[in-house]
Amino acid sequence: NVADGRLSSYEDLFGEKRPLAVSELWKVDEKTGQKSSRIVIQGRAGIGKTTLTRAISYRWATGELWLGSVQWVFNLP
Repeated sequence: NVADGRLSSYEDLFGEKRPLAVSELWKVDEKTGQKSSRIVIQGRAGIGKTTLTRAISYRWATGELWLGSVQWVFNLP
């Protein structure tokens, strides 16, 4: 059966989930020692992805978030 070979959950693909503060998004990755250059927000419909990305964009534009460390923010629906 083809379905038996599929991964069954998010954890199988990406490991354990954990809460993440917006301020932590640009921290250096402990495993690779590198800083992210892109952020991708993904999730099921209705979970608040658009609201989160709009809030991040607004906070960046008003100087509340990542002042001086992020040059551009693009909110692509």
